[in-house]
Amino acid sequence: MRLTLGTVLSVVRYKFKFGRSYSKFLLPSKNQTEFFSGFSFIPGPFLPEEMYSHCSVEYAPGKVLLLDDDKQYFYDVSTGRFTRSPNQRNLRRAAYACGAVGDGGDVLVVGGVDFRFRRTAAVEIYNVATGHWRHGPDFPVEVSHPGSVTLGDGTFVLVGGMSGRTRRTAAGEAVVDFLDTLYEYVHENRTADGKGRWRLRPERLSEPKSDVAVVVVDEDAIC
Repeated sequence: MRLTLGTVLSVVRYKFKFGRSYSKFLLPSKNQTEFFSGFSFIPGPFLPEEMYSHCSVEYAPGKVLLLDDDKQYFYDVSTGRFTRSPNQRNLRRAAYACGAVGDGGDVLVVGGVDFRFRRTAAVEIYNVATGHWRHGPDFPVEVSHPGSVTLGDGTFVLVGGMSGRTRRTAAGEAVVDFLDTLYEYVHENRTADGKGRWRLRPERLSEPKSDVAVVVVDEDAIC
């Protein structure tokens, strides 16, 4: 995502707990937010409840939508308050991408894994003005752990990720297929038939990868 002054960043801090078998479990210790202001981070308010694989979108200046598995909050930078939304997503998932798209205040949620660790190509779109979710066109492949960025013109781009496919190594081992692709979402208000769709961009990552961090710097996307 593009990082701008006043954008709230949610940060989960962890501690280790050791059971009788001495196996290591990662558990949330404290849910804290931080602001990037100038050239440093400053503490923000604590999250209202525990959140894990969450995603945040600044859909308007100073207005942030925070999404988790089954939780959805709005954050207003001017008041410092979180407000829980009554309208939740239809699909429970983690390891997805989200971002603002188009000109009408829509937020896109793409891919991810369910709680049986199955990847999905499902897309959901939240309209901030109406407060309602709707289904969008599926991503071309099942994908989890992608990167994403919203360009200056409102174009949402999905970068890399793990696909739902597997491939065989030279030794015959089945491994997850990583992606080197960039797809952009063409919003329905920018198409002649009023239907949104995915379009493969000509650019490629230097190598297939997941968990990609993407930012916009001087109109260039850096992955």
